[in-house]
Amino acid sequence: VSIIAIAVAAQLSARNRRTRALLSEQVRMLALTHDTVIIRDQDDTVIYWNDGAAALYGWREDEAIGRKSSDLLGRSPLPPHAVQDLKSSGQWNGEITRSRRSGERIVIDVRWIVRIDSDGRECGIIEFGADLTEQRKAAAERERSEQRYSAIFQAVGSAIFEVDCSAMSILIKDWEKHSSALWDARVDKFQDYPYIRDANGAAALLLGASSPRDLTGNSLRSLFKDQTVFRDVLRRLALGYSEYETETTFVGKHNSTRDVFLRVTRPLNDVENRHVLVMALDITERNEAQMKLSVAQSVLAHADRVTTLGQVTISIAHEVNQPFSAIISFARSGQRWLNRSPPNVSEALSCFDQIVRNGSRAGEIITRVRSLTRKEAASRTLLSPSVLLEEVILLLRGELSSKNV
Repeated sequence: VSIIAIAVAAQLSARNRRTRALLSEQVRMLALTHDTVIIRDQDDTVIYWNDGAAALYGWREDEAIGRKSSDLLGRSPLPPHAVQDLKSSGQWNGEITRSRRSGERIVIDVRWIVRIDSDGRECGIIEFGADLTEQRKAAAERERSEQRYSAIFQAVGSAIFEVDCSAMSILIKDWEKHSSALWDARVDKFQDYPYIRDANGAAALLLGASSPRDLTGNSLRSLFKDQTVFRDVLRRLALGYSEYETETTFVGKHNSTRDVFLRVTRPLNDVENRHVLVMALDITERNEAQMKLSVAQSVLAHADRVTTLGQVTISIAHEVNQPFSAIISFARSGQRWLNRSPPNVSEALSCFDQIVRNGSRAGEIITRVRSLTRKEAASRTLLSPSVLLEEVILLLRGELSSKNV
C-alpha cells in the first residue's frame, strides 16, 4: 500500500509540475501579447494585468492589481444583450469605451470570458482587448477623403469617367511579342471589359444622359466614334503610360457627337488599373469656330486678291495691249516683206516668230489674271526668286518704263 501510495503521489506530482509549467508558459504568453489581458474577480478587482494593458492604459502592473477596474478605466455602459450573453454562453464580444491614465477616451474591441472556479461557480471575468482608436480614426479619415474626392469629382466642370481596366492584365500579357494585327484582334476580344465605374454630372451632360448612373456599367469603347483611338488608348496603358492626351470624337445619346480633348490618367498606386481616370474637355464649339475662321480667312484672301487685281488693272491692260500692239505691228511688217518683189521670206518668218512669242506672252498674262479671280484655297509651291522677279517685271514693264525704273 505504501509503495502504491508513493507511486500515485509521484505521478500526481509530475502531472502537477507539468500543469504548473504549462500555466507558467501561458501566463508568459499572455504577458507578452500586444493585446490587453485583464482578469477581474467578482468584485471587479484586478487580479491580473499584462504588459499590453500597461502600454495601452498607462497604469503599471503593480499600480493596477488590487484596484477596481472601473476606477482605473472608467465606467462604460454595456449593451443590453451583453449580460444575457455572459449568462447564456459564458462569453461576450463587443466594443466599449475606456479611459487612459491621461484621461483620453479610446474605443476597445473586447472579449469577455466568465471565470469558473474548481467548484464550478463564477468567480470573475477574463478580458481580452484590442485598441480600435487608430483604426477608427483611419476609417473616419478615409471616409472624409472619399467624401472630398466625390465632391471634387462631381463639382469639376469637365467630364470625368472612372474606368475599371483590370481586365487588361489578361489583354496586355506578353503583348510586345505579338504583331499589330494580333494585338488588334486581342483588343477586339476584350474591348467590352474596360467599363465605366463612375461618372460625374458634366459627363452625363456631355453625352446627353439623364444622370451619371445611366453611364455606369457601360463599356469605355462605346464612347469612341473612332475605334482606332480607343485601341491606341489601351496600347498606351499597356506600355505603362501614366498619362496620355489626344483629340477624338465621343458618341452620345441618339448618336450625337461631340469633339473632345481627351486626357487619360492612371494613378501610380493603381497597379491593377481599377481606377483609370478619363477626362474629356468639350472642344466642339472651338473646332466649329476654327472652321468658321478658316472659311472667313479664305473669303478674306479672295477679297484681297480681287482688290489687288483692281489695283493693277491699269498695268495689266497696258501690258496686255503691248503684245497685241506688237502682234499687229509684226503682222503688217510680215505682209510688207511678203509683198516685195521678190518676197523676203526670212524676214517674214522672223516677224511670225515675234507674233507667236507675243501671243504666248499675252496668254500667260491672261492666265495669271484669271488665277487671281478664282475663289480657291491658297496653295504653296517652291519658287525661285529670280523667276518671281522676272514675272513681276514682265507684268509691270510698261509702268516701270514710263517712270524710268
